[in-house]
Amino acid sequence: MFWLGSLVATSELSAAEAAAALARLQERDLIEERPTSSVAGEREFAYTHALIREVAYTTLPKASRSANHLRFARWIEQTAQDTDEFLTVLAHHYEHAWRYKFETGEKAPDLARQAIAVMHRAAARATTLRTFPEARRLCDRALAI
Repeated sequence: MFWLGSLVATSELSAAEAAAALARLQERDLIEERPTSSVAGEREFAYTHALIREVAYTTLPKASRSANHLRFARWIEQTAQDTDEFLTVLAHHYEHAWRYKFETGEKAPDLARQAIAVMHRAAARATTLRTFPEARRLCDRALAI
């Protein structure tokens, strides 16, 4: 899923241009708008099929993917009223922002530290919620970095 605001934050599109692009994708049944949004005040969208999402994502170069993951994570931190609810999402995006930099040979120690810190916060929240397998996965991913 994604939000209109996140598209604007991760692209060079204005809000009007992004809304028009999303309307065209909806007309082609490639995405659909969710009736309710998990981010207050934002229109939420989802791809109609996972393959559509994968094709759209994998056509981007790794450097662009890294930058988009980082911009998206920062957008969530600024936009979400309850950032704790999105810790697992943040962990995913910070991890991937770092991973794509790493895979292209770029060193990003500050980004690695930030990804690890968010993963630890997400693991602590998962432990509090008693979702121990999720906490373990997050700790393992942090150790891998």
